[in-house]
Amino acid sequence: MKRADQMQIYRTGNLTRLRDLRVGDNYEQWFDLAAAVATYLEHFISVNHESLPQSVERASKLRSTMHSLLNPLSEKLEQEIINLIETSLSQFETSLDDELRRLPAYVVEPVGAYSFDQLINHAEEVFPVGVRRAGSRLK
Repeated sequence: MKRADQMQIYRTGNLTRLRDLRVGDNYEQWFDLAAAVATYLEHFISVNHESLPQSVERASKLRSTMHSLLNPLSEKLEQEIINLIETSLSQFETSLDDELRRLPAYVVEPVGAYSFDQLINHAEEVFPVGVRRAGSRLK
């Protein structure tokens, strides 16, 4: 079992800012966003390669496309680069939407004295003291 990083999914929303790119914009104004997006995608790829394989593949393509913002050939954004980024972003979002819908994610609410974190981190406390002592003698 692996704990999901909810904040990482939330940060995916920053990628939508790429839709604000406009022809003729200066690369300098987008450099910080492009660098942040490339860093986020690198983390996304390393963490989700097993649970979201299609999204990771598309994130890799988007990351490669982002290098056009980090290593510009001219001073101003051109339509071709914007189209590449928008296409890569749309493909990533489509894959992410599909895989997140199928990802088994649940919120396990505490019932009585049983909480998910308690069971994961201190499962032995569920048993009476006598049973715990007997179990420790068997070790």
